[in-house]
Amino acid sequence: MQEQAASAVEAATNTIASAAPKVTYVSAGASVAAYAASIDWAVWFSVFIGVITFFTTLYFKRREDKRAQEIHELEKKAWLEKINAKQD
Repeated sequence: MQEQAASAVEAATNTIASAAPKVTYVSAGASVAAYAASIDWAVWFSVFIGVITFFTTLYFKRREDKRAQEIHELEKKAWLEKINAKQD
């Protein structure tokens, strides 16, 4: 059960991480459109959404990098143990 919950959290994290850059692009487009239409509140709202999605993307990319580094260290450790076992 715990593994299934972890899998669901991982899927949600991947979904958020993949959607955040798209939201940033849409927000940038909406900001330009709102500026062209002289709608001040829409410009500021789009800029706000863009900043929030930038930091969301940054947060999830750092988590992804941390996981990748942990996996790399585990694989490196396994290879070193395998090499040391062959030498003995």
